Amino acid sequence: MPQRLSHTRRARRSLKGLPENVCDQIIGCIDRYNADPTGVRIKKLSGTNPALWSLRCGAYRIIFNISTGDIELIGHRREVYDTIGR
Repeated sequence: MPQRLSHTRRARRSLKGLPENVCDQIIGCIDRYNADPTGVRIKKLSGTNPALWSLRCGAYRIIFNISTGDIELIGHRREVYDTIGR
């Protein structure tokens, strides 16, 4: 399990389109994971790349690769799971 999550270009673009208070909330979730990966709930995604996991942050999800620590996608829970394969 990686000790730190890092942003990809796609994740940074996802953050830019969100309201400032939501961005602050998401960055706080990432910081909490980076401080203590065992202190937050993450969930393995089924039916996709086995290395993809989800970190819940309110109504938003942070999809990341557990083996590399790269954040692949950030989005609302209604939409984020549909856009994983794209």
